[in-house]
Amino acid sequence: MMIFAMTTWGLSWTNAKVLGSYADPPLIMFWRFLFASICFFFIVITKESLRIPLKGIPFVITNSIFMVLYNFFYFKGTQIGLAGTGGVLVTTLNPILTAIFSSLFKYDIIPRKDWIGLCLGLIAGGIILRIW
Repeated sequence: MMIFAMTTWGLSWTNAKVLGSYADPPLIMFWRFLFASICFFFIVITKESLRIPLKGIPFVITNSIFMVLYNFFYFKGTQIGLAGTGGVLVTTLNPILTAIFSSLFKYDIIPRKDWIGLCLGLIAGGIILRIW
């Protein structure tokens, strides 16, 4: 399943590149969110409660804004840039930024070994992208 997941995720970048030649990012985003909403509908019709507490609303709104921005830049970036570069850049920066932001929000200190791993990941991503 992991190989299948990584293959489909990797193909999504090249598919977005091809799709970007047919439509603008806002239109592609509309169709993407529409299909996701249709699929999510089947989860909603179950008997489980999906009620969001009032204190969770700011997090939902913030996440929604960032998801829309991510999708716009994803489609616009693959439209004007290289799909492979975007895939490597996102794969490299996601764990680094997640670790940094989670430590900031949780007021945690990132251990030295984690910093070493994050730096090695950044260096490896730079080597793959040939930043020099």
